[in-house]
Amino acid sequence: IRWIRLTVDKSATTDKSAVLVLGPHYVAEIALYERQNGEWRRRVVGDRYPASHVGCPSGQYCFSIELDKLEGNDLYLRVDTINGYYLTAKLLDQSSLNQESTDQALSAGLECGALLSLIALSAALFFSGGGTLAVCFLMTQTFALLLTLSVLGVYAEYLTPETAWLDNFLFNVLYVIRLFFSLMLS
Repeated sequence: IRWIRLTVDKSATTDKSAVLVLGPHYVAEIALYERQNGEWRRRVVGDRYPASHVGCPSGQYCFSIELDKLEGNDLYLRVDTINGYYLTAKLLDQSSLNQESTDQALSAGLECGALLSLIALSAALFFSGGGTLAVCFLMTQTFALLLTLSVLGVYAEYLTPETAWLDNFLFNVLYVIRLFFSLMLS
């Protein structure tokens, strides 16, 4: 469990609201503390508290922040991670949030498309007599695709929405298997 202080520069924008985007998806719990009307307000999100945020990029968590109601410039995050993964934080306005979601979807589509192309090419190589090398390449790319889907939060959203430990376990197993096949390929 870690405490993180975020300082918001409210003079940098004329917008009255913003969205705090936190990632990645394998954080057990994030509690946001903000001071409003002389009291600390606590909001919780994370794998222990699954919630669907409209317009939030896949695999991340979003908090709407009313900048005009925020007392002072500090927000505090209490982060409970299952392991030592990193945390990213961005404060975006609505148009930047929409652009972030679009960019993420395009990037994920390109990455998955490239991996699917490599899988198809390695399968064609195997069936044309590529042997063990083609099998290792096929398995490496297959597990790279499965790992990418884990990183994008697909498993957390559809397979393990209530159990963060299982999502974390899947990520680690896929990562180790991918490294194993990469080592065999090398």
